Amino acid sequence: HVYRVDFDGSSPTSRRSYTGDPTWTDYTIQAKVKIESPIADGRWGMLMARWQDSRNYYYLAFQGDGRLRIREYVDGSSNTLGTVDPELTRDTWYTLTLEVSGETTTTLRAYVDDTAVLTVTDPLTPFLSGQCALGSYEGDVQFDDVIVTDLSIFGLTVSKAGSGTGTVTSVPEGIDC
Repeated sequence: HVYRVDFDGSSPTSRRSYTGDPTWTDYTIQAKVKIESPIADGRWGMLMARWQDSRNYYYLAFQGDGRLRIREYVDGSSNTLGTVDPELTRDTWYTLTLEVSGETTTTLRAYVDDTAVLTVTDPLTPFLSGQCALGSYEGDVQFDDVIVTDLSIFGLTVSKAGSGTGTVTSVPEGIDC
């Protein structure tokens, strides 16, 4: 079943549905997302992470102009942490993923169809845990195939054995030998 958020022009202008545990820390929220015409360039569908309440969370905004932004919403005010223009189009399904991790600062990574397109860090006002959510700001948006993955259960220890040399490449970044 498809989850649909319709904006009828009335208040509130932002529509959100959230779920999960407030103690969640490192995870991804992924969904197929389609923003529908007509939606203004400055309006968006969003995947949210480390949701505290309706005034405090991070989000990946899929805007009507095709750009993606990772933003934070702190005490009811938005701040853009990073923007990328992967030239997405309205009325087209994309698999979007927002990955969130970190214990003292928060690192957020955006993916489009399994390709990383934007990484940002929030060292100043990091939310270190929280729920996840879907929603829109003044736009009609559809979501399908929503998946939340706990990243903390995939721990890995790498150690060098022997005298060989080589390179380790990891996604997400962070494994180093």
